[in-house]
Amino acid sequence: MYREKYWDYLKSSTILDKYQDGRSNGYLNCFDNFSNVSNIKYLKSWNSNIMPTNFEFINSISNEERGVNTSISIEDREINNFLGVNYVLSCGNKNLDEYGYSLIEKHKYIKVYKNNEALSIGFKPNNYMLDHDYNNLSIEDRKKVLVNSVVLNQKQIEKYKDLFNNSNIESIFKYTKNGFKSTIKASDKSFIVYQIPYDSGWNVTINNKEAEIEKVDNGLIGLPVNKGINKITFKYSVPGLKEGLIASVISLIIYIIYIIYNIKIGGKYEKS
Repeated sequence: MYREKYWDYLKSSTILDKYQDGRSNGYLNCFDNFSNVSNIKYLKSWNSNIMPTNFEFINSISNEERGVNTSISIEDREINNFLGVNYVLSCGNKNLDEYGYSLIEKHKYIKVYKNNEALSIGFKPNNYMLDHDYNNLSIEDRKKVLVNSVVLNQKQIEKYKDLFNNSNIESIFKYTKNGFKSTIKASDKSFIVYQIPYDSGWNVTINNKEAEIEKVDNGLIGLPVNKGINKITFKYSVPGLKEGLIASVISLIIYIIYIIYNIKIGGKYEKS
């Protein structure tokens, strides 16, 4: 029985690849790590290689601490909407219409539903809340806040408070090989939230100029944009990777020199 289900899991890639333009989540009857057999961006995963801020954010909206398994219930509409979950999967007989999702594709071993209330990845919050006040709220109230407000510290509020205005934005988001691209067209200066884990490894440019990102919402990305068209590129590189490679190469060179030196010295002793 398990082998049959696993085979269905492998066959799903041909169905799911068409939904790689948005973020997906799955019901309890679905396997973790669908992204291993398809190109979808899947929340439900079993992975220990994640950014620390992912733990911070998940723990702030859940009563259970995040382990190596990431599992955000599809029944939790508010947080799925906030995280920009466009597609929801059911891998058995369970229908998800009762949760407000719309069926768009059905197969023997998988059903795909559309979440029509998902926020764009890269949206403009209407308000802000001080992190201290936010952390004093209940878990359920925190989820409600995130959909319309961004959580900032006092220093960030003083810096960006004037950006929470009545401006309108148009947002386009696209994943890339080592990050993502976003185009924000804003009617005025604004503050944008990306439901992506914050990390020092992100290199960001806006209209080809270096930009600084902020850690908001207990572990996500926020940044200010100017009036007009903002073409934003996020590229990720592992912090310390370049320095580590340089140190490794230097160590290897020193080791080779040491070996050569010992061979030459050893040869002299043998001749004498």
